[in-house]
Amino acid sequence: MCVKGLSHRNFASLITMPTEEVKGDLAYKEFILYLYLCGAFSDFNMQDEEMDLIAEKLQKRNIVDEEHFEKVYRQTLHLFKSHNEVKMKEYIERSVEKFNLSNADKTAIFRDLKQISASDGRKSATEQVQLFKLKHYLGL
Repeated sequence: MCVKGLSHRNFASLITMPTEEVKGDLAYKEFILYLYLCGAFSDFNMQDEEMDLIAEKLQKRNIVDEEHFEKVYRQTLHLFKSHNEVKMKEYIERSVEKFNLSNADKTAIFRDLKQISASDGRKSATEQVQLFKLKHYLGL
């Protein structure tokens, strides 16, 4: 299923076609899901539409298949909930460096974050502030 308004060229190779080594790395899977959770929780409330879009994006990009989604989701949600703003910032910045994300990769991820946060049909000032912070943490 295609998400409206997206084209293949919008996503950098690491996001659309990660190498087998990176794709198999649980830390990479958790990191991308963690970022997507940040987008979904940017208004401090995750809706079903946001969760559905997260699952769709991860499966479409062959990051987490349907069979393993629940396990990776539970692990990542536990990590996400254990972080405060400082730990979130450190984790994101450290992971961007660890996975050597290019500017194009970070831009593609941020586009996903905006789409995920907007998928519930609500827009708030808090959500916009959180997205601004995430953009900064990604180094954009």
